[in-house]
Amino acid sequence: MNTYQIPTSREISVTINGVRQGVVQGYTLHAEKESRSLEAFGSSLPVATVTGREQYTITLKRLLLSQQPQEDFFDLEDFTLAIVKPECQIVFSGCQWQSIDQSCTVGENCLETVTVVAQRRMVLE
Repeated sequence: MNTYQIPTSREISVTINGVRQGVVQGYTLHAEKESRSLEAFGSSLPVATVTGREQYTITLKRLLLSQQPQEDFFDLEDFTLAIVKPECQIVFSGCQWQSIDQSCTVGENCLETVTVVAQRRMVLE
């Protein structure tokens, strides 16, 4: 008999394109922002710094998908990922998956580690 644990308020759920897909044990976020210095002719020091694009790398750890997931991660391109926590919702858009690792054993649910690269981040409270 398969059992599915109902998420509590202490769990982090994941939605893809607005549809709840499952829960994660945790996630890591790495943010990078490009920048470069502007130099003036004859000056030994930079006169300004110009910022460029931002990129976010999100790793979903121990993702437990719903019994009937609506999306297959392998087919996703330019999607929206929302991490829903009790206190807020973090929405990433312009997403592409970077890597997917699956671990399955007989009689147990499959767990996945999914790494996603996003272009934009927004926090909703």
